[in-house]
Amino acid sequence: MEEKILNLFYQKVVPEASTGEIHIEDWVFHIGFSVLGEGRFLTEKRNEQDIVLVISCFSTFHSALVEYVEKMLAWLLQYPAFQKTDSLFFDGNWDAIATNCLASLWVNATSQDFLHPENYLRRRIDFLEQETKEEISFPVVGGAVPSLGDSHVSYCVAPQNPCTHETPYVFQAKISSQEGEYLLPAISFGISDAICYVYSIQAKKKQELTPYQKKMNRLFYKANQGVEDSSEESIRDISASQIIALTCFLDFLKKRDIQKMEAISYLPIRYQAKSRVIEKRLKKVADQEEVRKQLEEERDFLQTNISNKFLRIFRRLCYHFPEVQIQSFPYEEGEGMLFSITESLEQEKDHFLHQIYQSLQDVEKRKEDYL
Repeated sequence: MEEKILNLFYQKVVPEASTGEIHIEDWVFHIGFSVLGEGRFLTEKRNEQDIVLVISCFSTFHSALVEYVEKMLAWLLQYPAFQKTDSLFFDGNWDAIATNCLASLWVNATSQDFLHPENYLRRRIDFLEQETKEEISFPVVGGAVPSLGDSHVSYCVAPQNPCTHETPYVFQAKISSQEGEYLLPAISFGISDAICYVYSIQAKKKQELTPYQKKMNRLFYKANQGVEDSSEESIRDISASQIIALTCFLDFLKKRDIQKMEAISYLPIRYQAKSRVIEKRLKKVADQEEVRKQLEEERDFLQTNISNKFLRIFRRLCYHFPEVQIQSFPYEEGEGMLFSITESLEQEKDHFLHQIYQSLQDVEKRKEDYL
């Protein structure tokens, strides 16, 4: 299998990545990068966006790459639901599935990951192997929360499509009572070397709200009480449901004795894909340079806004839980924002978020069809 995996990477993925498009059966994936292997470029055509995968030692890289693909394929076979996804399982075509694993892997790499791919591959392997089975089978169910009208907060960890999402597992919390339930934004995360990497905090597409969900939204306004920040990038300017989800996630981390967390807000391949959309739009206009400038400004503004707003959610967590401390900002020590989490967190009885966190301290675990 090792030879087949490496042949697919060097004969299929690398040449097509240098053009910016990887074709797998009838699907086209906008993934572009060049490969510099032990000091020389492996393709004549260079990726125009100058994303370069640097392989300093072929043998070390090959070992990690093959191990990752083998474990990724084994992981997919554990979850029959994903085998129904055409752009993931390709009707069981092994070459197509393996090629997708080799290509989609780099969509979730940071700029530093492209410089040190062996470390990145080890981290992705750890993400697949992280011990989450207990939370998948037995959701954590908290006690009644007064600030939520005595509703209960619960959470679990669920598998998700690792080729279209940032991580193979997602943290999912919800609020519920006999009146109904409110699904909180899902958190894509992975754990490696006792560090939790968080890539996104994202709600599902908006649907018509139920009476119970409308009731919860009204109660969520309490989350901003006493929060004072009039700056341009105010920590008040975030969704209450996101900070509630992150508060539940903090309990999950504490129960697993995770004391470091890193928020990843920028992935170059995903940014590059937006640039390719711009190039396609430019083919339909006459004054390309003027339109290009406008579209690139819009792209950069949106990317900056998305990244900053994502990091503000974590700054807001630090505001309510001062024991969660910012250790470094993006590009100081790494590309993400790094946090430390102390062993104990002080609680205020009447604090909106503290009540939610406290409700999860004394929990019962029961098996149920959570999602």
